[in-house]
Amino acid sequence: MSERQFDIIIEKLDELLVKNEELEKSNAIKDDELTLLREQVAYLTEKLYGHKKESLDFDPNQGTLFDDFPFIEPEQTGDQSDEVMVIKEHGRKKRKGLKQLQLAHLPTVDHIHEIKNCSCPNCQEAMKEVATTMIRQEVKFIPARMENHRHFQKTYACSTCEKQVSKHLS
Repeated sequence: MSERQFDIIIEKLDELLVKNEELEKSNAIKDDELTLLREQVAYLTEKLYGHKKESLDFDPNQGTLFDDFPFIEPEQTGDQSDEVMVIKEHGRKKRKGLKQLQLAHLPTVDHIHEIKNCSCPNCQEAMKEVATTMIRQEVKFIPARMENHRHFQKTYACSTCEKQVSKHLS
């Protein structure tokens, strides 16, 4: 090895030693910060979730409410009897027709829901309307106006199939 190479190696070694010292100092600082942060987390966790003392220190100058226990026995006078009074609870009765009475003054909008295909699934004949049934009734609030919306559903029956069923039953 030449002296020039030897000097280069020594320079690199010195640079690496300086860099190593800087890294060790930086590592020590980070270890100190980590320790401090762990202590803070432990302290705050204990403060938040730890055991809490909810009693006050006893003050000898302060009296207590229950020293003499004056409220142990009920107060009785000679005029009172030992009978126990039973108080009956009153249940509220449901008022019938109240909803209809409240909705009577509202304008009513009827919605009739019909099926699209009015043909009998058995014989494919056109079915006739048998009845209309109310499904639900809802009150809708429209700003400055209220309406009573009633929903009806039509019921259909096939006259051809009914005739065939009545013939079979006869």
